[in-house]
Amino acid sequence: MWPFGWCHLLKSLFLKHEKSAEMLLIAVRPDYQGLGVNAMFFDDLIPLYNKMGIQWAETGPQLEDNVRELSQWKPLKPEFVKRRRCWRRNVAM
Repeated sequence: MWPFGWCHLLKSLFLKHEKSAEMLLIAVRPDYQGLGVNAMFFDDLIPLYNKMGIQWAETGPQLEDNVRELSQWKPLKPEFVKRRRCWRRNVAM
């Protein structure tokens, strides 16, 4: 960030008003999973996004068959714009 990276940070915080948010790398410790920690996180975050004028948000990489991860977005009526899949193939020589 030195010597001029702080200028971009200040411009983003105070001058430029974004219409989107990127929610990358949101994770919960395994011993807290299933206890509503994500609900508490989004209960605080969504009103803040509404106040800031954020119109849409993009999450980090999620597998399309990860039902537990995808079910948390159902109340927000998500639109899928990217698909993530993993394939495995045995390579025999």
